[in-house]
Amino acid sequence: MNFLLDECGIPEDQVSRILRRHPCFFVQKPDSLRALVGRAEGIGITRGSGMFVWILDVLHKVSRQKFETQVKIMTSFGLSNSDFATAIKKHPTFLWLSTDVLQRKMEFLIKDVGVTPSDIANKSVFLALSLEKRLIPRYRVMEMLKSEGLWTSQGKLRIFFKSPRPVFLQKFVLPHKDKLPQLLEAF
Repeated sequence: MNFLLDECGIPEDQVSRILRRHPCFFVQKPDSLRALVGRAEGIGITRGSGMFVWILDVLHKVSRQKFETQVKIMTSFGLSNSDFATAIKKHPTFLWLSTDVLQRKMEFLIKDVGVTPSDIANKSVFLALSLEKRLIPRYRVMEMLKSEGLWTSQGKLRIFFKSPRPVFLQKFVLPHKDKLPQLLEAF
């Protein structure tokens, strides 16, 4: 704890929060914690960042080998190393995904939906959403709306995929239920 507080400059409330949520984080060897800090800084996460502790916790649960595999998958889809770092800074828990799931989500978002690699980096929360329960069904709704000329903006993607179910229904499905009754079924 002293290392995190004194050497890393992490505020006490953030250290306390992680201690309450993930006490196992604090039973690692001091050298392992220092190496973890080095990994985070190697990605470009600064110690003063509000995300630093969260990213340390995420990296603690991801082996170096799995991390390197995740990097290879993301770069194979056109993300640069800085895009990958941005994705981690925005929503690091995608690193917990299996490599197979990450691969399928990337393929779907880029090839089917048409999201650019840089957009994925800036909206990495998409990678945390369920492919089968959220992304694909909502994409079907989007395709139906497009076919009728009712979907015009890629800028709405974050709202479209991230909105809670009731908000999504109210905003994107119910207003078009008379013209497209199959929307509700597709969703």
